[in-house]
Amino acid sequence: MRGDRTTPVELVWFKRDLRVRDHAALAAAVERGREAGRKVVALFVFEPEVCRAQEFDGQHLSYLLDALGELSGSLAKRGIPLLLRTGTMPEVLRELRREVPFARLWSHEETGLLATFARDLRVAEWARGAAIEWTELPQTGVVRRLRTRDGWARLWSQRMEAPLAEVRGRGLGPAWLVPDPVPQAEDPLCEVWGVRPARRVDQSRGGERAARKVLSSFLDKRGAGYTPAMS
Repeated sequence: MRGDRTTPVELVWFKRDLRVRDHAALAAAVERGREAGRKVVALFVFEPEVCRAQEFDGQHLSYLLDALGELSGSLAKRGIPLLLRTGTMPEVLRELRREVPFARLWSHEETGLLATFARDLRVAEWARGAAIEWTELPQTGVVRRLRTRDGWARLWSQRMEAPLAEVRGRGLGPAWLVPDPVPQAEDPLCEVWGVRPARRVDQSRGGERAARKVLSSFLDKRGAGYTPAMS
């Protein structure tokens, strides 16, 4: 048991893409874990500076909690624990490393708020200083750090045509580590985040299943006149 607790793991940092299917960072971490004989652990961080941003609302928090609940269940079926932490990055990573030694950090590239951009810069600086390899994988057609737009269309096509990233297998996480419970709307932690969950009557539920239902309704019915309507 002690050996399990000291063996480094592959850590997948979930940001805004809270799904298992076609999650390139998760699939790559699982594959690398198999090659290196390491288990996989997932992490989501409630960041007060993000939750308190002007762009964030209680409706977003309700949607987020829905998605985290489904994500935790999907990961649990594969034996991967989802750890939930509250705090500022990279301090959370620094503290977590004392509890769960991780050899590598995985995540998607994120195109988001100024607060998340500044946070990613801090995480990158910390990772370099801590000798932690942070692998960011693209999830959209946004191509970062281009010096010129020449060749952008080719890179975009490669990303859009890439096969889905699938996670296969069970027992992929360390047996001694259990997932954290997903907070509910009445959880006092919401005060720390600076926003209370709120939900409109017509608001969609969060989570991969609900998202696929919305997508299917658009492709099968609602989007029938989308192109001419846009024109």
